[in-house]
Amino acid sequence: MYVFNGNKNLIYILIALEVLLLAIGLIFLQISFIQDDAIGSLITLIILPLAGAESAFGLALLINFYPNKGTLSVKDIS
Repeated sequence: MYVFNGNKNLIYILIALEVLLLAIGLIFLQISFIQDDAIGSLITLIILPLAGAESAFGLALLINFYPNKGTLSVKDIS
């Protein structure tokens, strides 16, 4: 069973990076709650805007990339 089913789409990769950053933020929040410390919350407040900026920048690049190549497949980037 394949996770991506053989599809190497750039949008899927961008979504996977976004989910990864959100999961890291949740882990920091949980550790912050368990240790009764504000450092994890502060780090999460830094990570989440960066994840949003990364998503916006990545989508802007994909919007500019698609008309030139006609596809968003990683295999056809060359």
